[in-house]
Amino acid sequence: MAHSPAPSHAPDQLDSAWKCALDQLIGECILTCFPALAAVLDLSRPFTILDSELHQPSDGTIPTSNACHADRVYQCFTRDGHAVCLHVEVQCQHDEHFAQRMFIYHSLLYARHKIPVISLAILGDGSATWRPCDFEYGFGGCELTLSFATVKLLDLKPALPALLQSGNGFALFAAAHLEIMQTKGEPFERLAAKCRLTRILCDFRWPETRLAKMLELLDRIMPLQPKLDAKYREHIRNMKGTHMLTLIQRLHHDHVRRILERTTAYSFRTGREEGREEGRAEGRVEAQRLMLIDLAQKRFGMLPAGAAARLHSARPEELQRWLERFWQANSIDELLD
Repeated sequence: MAHSPAPSHAPDQLDSAWKCALDQLIGECILTCFPALAAVLDLSRPFTILDSELHQPSDGTIPTSNACHADRVYQCFTRDGHAVCLHVEVQCQHDEHFAQRMFIYHSLLYARHKIPVISLAILGDGSATWRPCDFEYGFGGCELTLSFATVKLLDLKPALPALLQSGNGFALFAAAHLEIMQTKGEPFERLAAKCRLTRILCDFRWPETRLAKMLELLDRIMPLQPKLDAKYREHIRNMKGTHMLTLIQRLHHDHVRRILERTTAYSFRTGREEGREEGRAEGRVEAQRLMLIDLAQKRFGMLPAGAAARLHSARPEELQRWLERFWQANSIDELLD
């Protein structure tokens, strides 16, 4: 993936956001952007992520190393049960070699998997005219052409209101991508856009687990400066609606994660100073224990003596298990059960 729709994004940050979005929303992506393909593929069957690292001989004609990485590669199935390899590439800026790269990826994937390869390109740049869709060459009576399906995110703009109203998760992510292009260099406008999209997301009435994953995608694709991020989270706390508990829980989770990272880092420093590996491990366990006790008291109120005793004497694996399911529990007894 080549990109830079906004300078606030490090290359790997945008790349990671899109890969996570494709993994979570690949079915909606195909339905939204490639409806003809949706009529051919069996979207009810899971998509298996395949290794996207490919190897090729380097001849110096294009800027690439022997190992190249496609954005996402999946194995999926047609409606009549045939396995196919699906390659999705996201391109966020003009690249004169893009079509050639698509051809190289296509060839290497076919050589590896020996099944039909479907190549798709998602163009997330700001140019209305740059639309690569094929690569061809010929010499000595031999000709070869690769045509691949493309979607320009700019083209989705008119349809986004209706798509968002229908609860389309990929449309929300595409809208976020377009917003980071439109709010380039305008941090307050980006904050406002992120708040709008969060409100739309809450109106989707999704299950809490899916909602939380989509919120994480929004954070990945629309990072904010620390002070504005604090305003965003304050905005969430002030929102009213069915899913606000999930949002607030997520804010607590973020806070807990930051506390744990700081406490763990401190325990590592302390252990290193003492020269004892066991000191570092004990520090991490105690950080988890204190954090869990604090969270439990805030959520469930004063803890019964038995529950408090269990928390104080819990083994490391118990603490980890309770932390992982903390937000799913409705009472302290259910948590410790």
